[in-house]
Amino acid sequence: MQFERIDSREEIAPGVTGITGESFFIASRVLDPRFMAAQLAQAPRGLVFFAPSRHELFIAPIRGAESVEPISNLARLAGRIDPASRPGSLSGSLYFTDGVQFQLISDAGESGDVAVIADGPFLDAISV
Repeated sequence: MQFERIDSREEIAPGVTGITGESFFIASRVLDPRFMAAQLAQAPRGLVFFAPSRHELFIAPIRGAESVEPISNLARLAGRIDPASRPGSLSGSLYFTDGVQFQLISDAGESGDVAVIADGPFLDAISV
């Protein structure tokens, strides 16, 4: 998994990075300790991620309250992308991790909008 090539890594919106590739294991990078350590080095409060397919991973580092806008951008993106319509679909949900734990932080409404749920460790991370 850690040796699979990432074809593209770019900021797609302020504070949101899109990581894509032909590899079937791009999204599984969130389970790679070395990859996550590198991401968390730039986001000591944790990060929010969204993996709509095995070929895509979108992340937003948390740097306190100013991270609300990038996380909102990520939620809007998640609401626009239908993971089921993509090859290797995974999830339309947003997750938070601080490198120790993972927390589901979104809920999709009937309209398709993705609402961010701020509680628990995620709330602590953005409340500084």
